[in-house]
Amino acid sequence: MSTVICPKCGTAAPSGQLFCSNCGNYLPSQSSPTPVAIHERKINTHTYVWIIMAFLVSFLWFKVNGRLVFPLGFVGGLVITGLSWHIDKQIGKQSSAYLGIITSFIGMIIGATIH
Repeated sequence: MSTVICPKCGTAAPSGQLFCSNCGNYLPSQSSPTPVAIHERKINTHTYVWIIMAFLVSFLWFKVNGRLVFPLGFVGGLVITGLSWHIDKQIGKQSSAYLGIITSFIGMIIGATIH
């Protein structure tokens, strides 16, 4: 007869047993995936692609009579970063929105310098 190891205390138990005789923890069957394995599945939200897009968009500036007056791209970069943050929040992933804000600000400065 095969045995199952309790994930909580490490005690061996017969494979048909539902609860650990030592600590009372639920013993998952070997044929079904454990809840931990399902929880650790990674979902790619392409955070770094969003950050690169925010950086590139932040180069855009609005000109009036040849003078830079409004960092239109910076606002666009903040919007893209906000969307990325919202997606990450919906799935419970820690967001890198602060990195998107920083790169948007750097892109705005570079865009002003180039123009």
